Amino acid sequence: MSTEHSHEHFPEGASCCSGSCGSGSCCCSGDAIGPVPAVLGIALFISALAAGGDSLAGMAAYVGSYLLIGWDVLKAAFLGMMRGRAINENFLMSIASLGAMFLGIIPRRWG
Repeated sequence: MSTEHSHEHFPEGASCCSGSCGSGSCCCSGDAIGPVPAVLGIALFISALAAGGDSLAGMAAYVGSYLLIGWDVLKAAFLGMMRGRAINENFLMSIASLGAMFLGIIPRRWG
């Protein structure tokens, strides 16, 4: 039985997109968002724009769109923190996108 396989393993502390090679291929080949969450997320985002960000329905649509499209990044950031690798690209993108969303909501809502 051969132990050779087609993907690369990284030393401890290095990462390959989500930090593991357990899926059988590395370097973002399986990290693309699926077509159904993408279409639903875009539809929710458009409905949020139509409803307006100040309304409760608009905010709910924005949050729903964000969760549908960004769930994989948020999940990878959380798993990275649980594994002791808190500062990675997923964590930084989560902080940046959540910060941008709240900076857009706070001035409109309470400003």
